[in-house]
Amino acid sequence: MEDKKFITGVVLGKFLPPHMGHVALIEKSLERCDNLYIVISNNVEKTEKLCEECNLPFMSADLRRKWLADHFADLPRAKSIKVLVLDENNLKPFPSGTAEFVKRLTALVPAKIDALFFGEDNIIKNTEKHFPDTEIIVMERGVATNPNIQGSDMRKNWPALKHFMLSGALAFFNSIRL
Repeated sequence: MEDKKFITGVVLGKFLPPHMGHVALIEKSLERCDNLYIVISNNVEKTEKLCEECNLPFMSADLRRKWLADHFADLPRAKSIKVLVLDENNLKPFPSGTAEFVKRLTALVPAKIDALFFGEDNIIKNTEKHFPDTEIIVMERGVATNPNIQGSDMRKNWPALKHFMLSGALAFFNSIRL
C-alpha cells in the first residue's frame, strides 16, 4: 500500500543539534509532501538551560536554521523545503500552553498544515485535538541511523556520536573547546 501524499507537511523539533536521525525523518516526510516546513522550536531560556546542562555552547535557532537549510540546499527538491523558526518564548508549559503554541505554529506556516511528522510519539499526546483536520504521523526511528540517535544522546555524548551530526554542526563543535 502506497503512503498517503500531502500538500503541506511540517516536521517540528529543537534540532539541538541537528543530526542524521532528523535528516531521515525529514527526507521520509518530504517523500510524502509537495511542500515541507522544518520548524525549529525556539525557546531561548530552555535552549540555554539544555546547553548548560550538557556543558555545550549556546546554539541559536538562527544557527540551527542555517545548518538545516545548508544541508538540504542541494537536494533536487530543495525548493520544496523551507526552514522556519517558531518563537516559543514566554509560552506556558504544556499542556496549558498548547492552544497558544498551535496559534503560533499555524500563523508561522503560510499554508494549511495537512500533516505533522514526528520522530517521537510522546509529543503527540495533546496535539491531535488541536489539529483535527491534520494527519499526525509518527515515523519509525532508526530507519537511516543505527543506533537510534536522539538529540539528548547527541548533547550528552557528542564526541562519540559526532559522525551523526550535520556537517555545519560538526564544524561548529570541532571549532570550540568544551
